[in-house]
Parts: sequence; C-alpha cells; structure tokens
Amino acid sequence: MKFTDFRMTSTALLVVSTLILGSILALGAGVALDDPSLVYSIIYGSIFLSIAWRFPALALAITFASAPFQNDLSGGSGMFRFSIAEINLLLCALVFVFRRITQQRGIKLGPTFLPVMLYLTVCMASSMVDWHPDSVVPAMLQMCLYFLLTVIVFANSAEKPDHLIWSYNFLLAVCVFLAIIGLTTGSFFIFSLHKNGVGSSLACGIIISMEMWMSATKGKLKTRYFLSTIIIAAGLIFTLSRGAWIGAIAGMVVVIALRGKFKFLLQMAVMLIPVIAIFWTLLPQESKDYATDFSSTRGNINARYVTIDYARDQFEKSPFYGVGVGLRKEVDATNIFWITLAETGVPGLLAFLGIHVIILLMIYKSQRKLSRNDKLYPLLAATAGLIVNKLVHGMVDHYWSRGPLLMAWASVGMATMVYFMLQDREASEARKYALEIEEEYRQGVARTRQARVGV
Repeated sequence: MKFTDFRMTSTALLVVSTLILGSILALGAGVALDDPSLVYSIIYGSIFLSIAWRFPALALAITFASAPFQNDLSGGSGMFRFSIAEINLLLCALVFVFRRITQQRGIKLGPTFLPVMLYLTVCMASSMVDWHPDSVVPAMLQMCLYFLLTVIVFANSAEKPDHLIWSYNFLLAVCVFLAIIGLTTGSFFIFSLHKNGVGSSLACGIIISMEMWMSATKGKLKTRYFLSTIIIAAGLIFTLSRGAWIGAIAGMVVVIALRGKFKFLLQMAVMLIPVIAIFWTLLPQESKDYATDFSSTRGNINARYVTIDYARDQFEKSPFYGVGVGLRKEVDATNIFWITLAETGVPGLLAFLGIHVIILLMIYKSQRKLSRNDKLYPLLAATAGLIVNKLVHGMVDHYWSRGPLLMAWASVGMATMVYFMLQDREASEARKYALEIEEEYRQGVARTRQARVGV
C-alpha cells in the first residue's frame, strides 16, 4: 500500500480537517496563553488519535520513529517518567482496544505472552518480600508497557504485516537526521539527549539499515540503504558510546548469521572499515583516549564495577528470591545480568533469559517458512538483531531505558504479526488440503457406486 493509494474518504477528510484545525488552534494558543502546553497536548492527542484510527500502520511508524527522542515529558513530578514514544504508544493502544471492542474481535497474544507472565509473576513475588511501592510499581508498569502492551499493539494493529516496514523506514530517517546533526555540530549531546542515548538509538538504526540494505532488490533502494548505513555508522562512531558499539556488532552478526550471508560480512567489512578508519582519524585525541581507555580508574568504568559488586552482594543475601525489581530504580543498573540476579534471584534470571530464547525460536522457525527475498523477512531478521543488541548492550549499560527498549520490543510485536500470518497461512493450506482429500474420497465413492450399478 502506498500513501497515494488512500482516497479522500470521510475518515481521511476528518484527519486532514483535524490537522488544519489543530494547527490553527496551536498557533492561537501560543499567542494567547502564557502556558499553552495543555492545549498543545490536547491538540496533539486529537491529531494522533485521528491518524491512528484511519492509518494505524502510520501511527505505529510515528511511534517507532519517535523512540530515539527519550526526553522525559513528565515534568519531573510523581513516580512515572515517559517520553513522546510512550505517549504515542498509549494513544495507539486506546484506538486498538476501541476497535477490538466495537468489532467484537479477539486479541492474539503470541508465544511470548506466557513466558512474560511467568517472569512478571517471579518479579512480583520477589518484590513482595521487601515491598517498596515508589520503586517497584514504576518498574512493574514499565515491564508491562514494553513486554505486554507494546508487543500486543504492534502485533495486532496494522492491517497487513508489510505495512510495518514503514516503521523501519521512518526510524532510519530519524537516525540519519540525528547522525548528520551530531556530525555537523561535533557533539552528540543534542536535543537535550545524552550521547549514550543517541548512540543506543543509532545502534538500532544501523542494524535495521544493514538488514534493509541486504533485503533490497532495486538498485536505487539498495544505494539509499547503503548510504544510510554509512551515515549512521559514522554517527555511531562519533557518539563514543562503547556499549552501543558492542551491541550493534552483536546485532549485525546475528542478522548476517540468520541470513547465512557470511560473504556479505566480508564485503561489508571491506566497505565499512575504511570509512570507520577515516572517521576515527578525525576524532580528537582526547576522544580516542576516552574510547580506548577501559581502566577502572575512570569514573564511568568504576561506576559499573561498583554496580556489579553491589548487585552481587544483594544476590548472595537472597539467591532464590532476590530483593525485588525496585533495585533497578535505586542504583545505576548498568549490568542486566547481575541486576536481574539481585532483583529476582536465579528463577528470575532463568525466566528473563527464557523470554529471549522463545523470541529467537519464534523468529528462527518463522524465517524457515519464508524466502530470504520475501518483503516480510526483514521484520524477522531485524528483530533478532535488535533483541540481541539490547541484551548485549544491557551487559555494560542500562537495559531498562526508554527508546531502544521500545524499538526492540515493538520489533518483537512485528515479528509476532509475521508469525500469526504464517500460522494462518498454514491453517488455510491444511483446510484446503483436507477439503481436497474429502472431495477425492467422495469422487472415489461415487465411482465405486457407478461401477457396482454397471455390473
């Protein structure tokens, strides 16, 4: 489906009218009111809901592409923090729920639902031992938001799975924009974002861009994805986010391994290594020293060792139950392995890793039923890369952070929708085969009866 295919139906006319009216009201509020933020919020919510109602895949794409902008919009009050992407996700969820109720349709949950519920049960049990509502409640809601709501919305809302490719293309546009701004200004502390936050978003971007580059068949499209990969790679280098570097490499290796394109890995190395070398030489010597210094005397490296030591102490006190998921809100949670052990003990770590194993198994089994040239294949391959990227990155930096976490789990929802489609296709083929067998049986019976009558 292309945007040019949309006809100006009454619903589309409503969307356009809302956009125009919203722009006029926003301009008027900015002139007339001292603090028009509430009016802006209402206008934005109305416009987004209209888009989500008429073009659900477009709303999902906007949600996915807004994830790199991790700025806290809560105003710093209360226990909850949220960004524009979480707001968009909740608006999409409202439309999704309303559609399901009015259309009297069920909700498909997918293979990750039961493992996630098991993990959440373990988390709640561990947190009840030493209950701290100010830290436990936000942590539990955050997990429900990403592990459940994000997956369900992205797995069920789009009309067709191939519409979800828009989300990847929108995100690549944002990542290229961020990379260009950072490279031209000489700093990735941009738009009130931390350079590590930008780096983690660019790590997701380069994984998706590389997968789209490999999947593209048309020359112009392949060139565009190649250029986006180069630009995002340059930006990723200059962020000096070493955790993002490691996660990106792990994710790209998974994507290439899934496709079985190890020759492509060598080709990409031949093309990217000179580019990386050029941009590395352009870095100031101070930046080079920072990027290559892993000494524990550095403040950020020492802080990670302190986190690991503290988490290990908490785990040793309660290796089975843990101390509850509020721990991630109370310390600098820069190691997902030790933080999970400390929070929920061995059962929690096994349940957490089990979720990821189920995701990778779902992707592996689904991709075996698709051609490597299928337009849906990137939704599977990129998801595998993003999930591994986030897990590896979480070993040396924050796992439970806005932005890349939404990208990873929204991609899980996309892969789940492909999984649903393949299941429906198999069921349809099985029914068709059963009907053919039944028809052959009936014809056989009819021929037998005719033969008897002839005798």
